[in-house]
Amino acid sequence: MAIYTQQNPCTPHGLRYGIRKQQFVQSNRVFKAMLVKLKKEGKGVVKHKDPISKEDMTKILSFLDLNSPQGLQDKVFIDIMMYFANRGRENLGTIKITDFVIQRNEQGLQYVIHRDVLTKTRRENNEGYSGHMYEIPGSSNCPVASFLTLKDVLNPAQECMWQRPKSQVPSEGPWFTNAPLGVNTLGNKMKSISEKAGCSLIYTNHSLRATTVTVLDEAGVASRDIMSVTGHKSESSLKHYVRTGNAKKQDMSTIISSQMQENIPVAREEPAESIFDDLVLTDSQEQFLFSESNLNIQSSLSSTMHTTLPRSCCL
Repeated sequence: MAIYTQQNPCTPHGLRYGIRKQQFVQSNRVFKAMLVKLKKEGKGVVKHKDPISKEDMTKILSFLDLNSPQGLQDKVFIDIMMYFANRGRENLGTIKITDFVIQRNEQGLQYVIHRDVLTKTRRENNEGYSGHMYEIPGSSNCPVASFLTLKDVLNPAQECMWQRPKSQVPSEGPWFTNAPLGVNTLGNKMKSISEKAGCSLIYTNHSLRATTVTVLDEAGVASRDIMSVTGHKSESSLKHYVRTGNAKKQDMSTIISSQMQENIPVAREEPAESIFDDLVLTDSQEQFLFSESNLNIQSSLSSTMHTTLPRSCCL
């Protein structure tokens, strides 16, 4: 790794410095020691946002009332964040309804695209880096239908897309006031939704982006295609979003359990003790037991048993 100054490289202030040089040995030691110290204090672990589980997403969608201003806004918010993989708080306050365009594909299906905007991972104009939000005909959860409904009931006097919802649907006119949502209200939107819906975890806005990446990855979508939606430049940074869900971990546990059950040693049954094991015979008794006359008697008894027993008992 090297450090360059911003000055003209021909000047003394434009020299190239490698941090592995002798001058930085002590500094590197101090830096590494500080990293170890922070890790011991529990501050060295990066906590990535959890994706929303399928069960919790079902709870959320069932909880939202699309016939109310708040419920409709929350539904469209989730759709926008999921389909376009927006970051948690990035550019939320500046999003306008005019930033989105409705188009149709060759089959006549409507879909929404997001006009290219500058984000952390999208620094240049590139329309190719954007998701498409397609309609789902006949579905009550159709994202395009929800989007168009919201568009029709927004306050035209306010250009911001995320406006303050009215407490109830008015008899006529817009469902929202001429005021944008506050920064904190917008930034904590998923936290509020997940709490009210009774989810197993308290999610954040960024959890929606993590959910998009995880769902697409589990479905086998190529990393380069996922990156075309999220705007990531490298697969390594994309993998930070991928999580192994509880259902998958349960399957993994079952696989391990089945392997362990198959390898459990089976206890061998010891032969039952016979009442004759400790029986002591005299010489005359042993001679009779193995005599020809006694063997003939046993043979006769055996043939008699097979003759008199039912056929099924002899099979």
